[in-house]
Amino acid sequence: MLIQVTGTCDICGGTNLPFTTQEAQVTCQKCGKKYKVCLKCKTKGCPNCGGKLESEIDCVAKYGVMF
Repeated sequence: MLIQVTGTCDICGGTNLPFTTQEAQVTCQKCGKKYKVCLKCKTKGCPNCGGKLESEIDCVAKYGVMF
């Protein structure tokens, strides 16, 4: 089930979040920190270590898993 996201970006504080939680909730592939981010901040990477931020939607596409 897709869930509509609410709130603000954990990094910049903006309200321009993706429509679903599965797109907005990301995990850093380097340090493991979790954030709720807008698309702009997602492309910049992890503010903690600079690692790639990956969402649940990215994992579905990467591993072919359906949820």
